[in-house]
Amino acid sequence: MERLFNGLNIKEVKTEDNRHSAVEERRSKQSREVMRRRYEREREEGMKRREVSRQEEEKKAREAEARRRQRILAMERQRKKEGELKKNREPAREEHIGRLRGEEETLAEAQRVGRERQRIMQIQMELEREQRIEEEMIRIRHEKAAIIENLSTIQN
Repeated sequence: MERLFNGLNIKEVKTEDNRHSAVEERRSKQSREVMRRRYEREREEGMKRREVSRQEEEKKAREAEARRRQRILAMERQRKKEGELKKNREPAREEHIGRLRGEEETLAEAQRVGRERQRIMQIQMELEREQRIEEEMIRIRHEKAAIIENLSTIQN
């Protein structure tokens, strides 16, 4: 005799349980499959992102290297250009230095002549002063002689 469970006999309950178990198993498998696919998809997306990121980093590195090479080339061109300008300027520079030295010598000579002229003027002024003093002394002697002569005439 079969027992009844919720209006169903045991075979039907077992069959119903098996059906539910099978449905649960299918749902579980589907859920695992969905989760596995999601995991795979996310893993692949992560790998793609990492690959894109790696490629971007490589691109940045290549661009930085290219910029560095361009800077080096530009600096070399600038040095070469400056070297050529220096070569071109060197004779003009030497000529300019020669002119400056000549001007410097002329100025030094002019200053020396000016100092010498100043010294001559000082000596001349001293001589004039001494001459005036001497003339004054001669005048005083003449006056003294005249006074002495007047005194001698008065005493005689």
